[in-house]
Formats: sequence, C-alpha cells, structure tokens
Amino acid sequence: MRAERLGRAYRDTDRDTAAARGRTVADGIRREGEPCFREPGRRAQALAGNEGALALGGGAALDTTIRAALVRHPVVHPSTSADTAVRRLASPDGRPLLTGAPGKQWRDPAPARRRLYAEVARAVVATRGLAPSEMVQLITETMELKRE
Repeated sequence: MRAERLGRAYRDTDRDTAAARGRTVADGIRREGEPCFREPGRRAQALAGNEGALALGGGAALDTTIRAALVRHPVVHPSTSADTAVRRLASPDGRPLLTGAPGKQWRDPAPARRRLYAEVARAVVATRGLAPSEMVQLITETMELKRE
C-alpha cells in the first residue's frame, strides 16, 4: 500500500521465490527449510536492483550480507507485540515457522531480530493495534520526516 501511495513498485522476495519454484511460501519453507527457501543471495540481489518498496521476508536482518546492503536503504522496522504479530501472520496457507505455539515461536527469536533490525532501520514504528491503512500512513509520515 505504501509503495502504491508513493507511485513506486512493490516486490516481495518470498513471493518471487515461491512463484519461481511453483509453490506457496509455506510449502517451500516446509519442503526446503527456511534458510534454503529464503536464500540470502536472492534477497541481496533483489535489494540491489530495487527502486521501490521491497519486502524481504522473515529474518532478513539475521544475514550479515543483507544487513550490510540494508544500511544504504530507507528501512522501516514495524514494531509490535507478539499477540498482534501472530494474529497478523495467521493466513489460510499457514506459516510453517509459527506452528504449534505461535506466540512462543514468534517471541523467542524476537529480541535478537529486533536488535538487528534496529541497527539498519532509519525508523522504528510502533504498529500495535493499527489497521494496515493506518500503518501505511504512519510509516509514510515517519519516512517523510526522516527525509527532511
């Protein structure tokens, strides 16, 4: 939504990979494992040639190559609670990394991921309780303020 408002293209590296491999994100991660499915090289390549908004998929900041590339881009880290994140991530095709006890599975790696995203983010935006359109508006306003 934010990319559309700014007249920019939007890409999602998980969707790109799923389309190239002919399977859903959930199926790809189940069959190949997250590190293989979310191959860091693909994300870095997408990031290097991107002029619009790019969704890198979960845990992108865990990879040192990706973090190094991210510092050259306007990164926003949407921060939220575990309950809100798990609710937002619920989808019909499922999230293989959130099976069983999704709150715990999201919460356990969250502190490490939060620290790494904070290293590369130009802005951290609290999104708990916001509708997607409200999040887009808040992120857009925050990034406009960061440019000034």
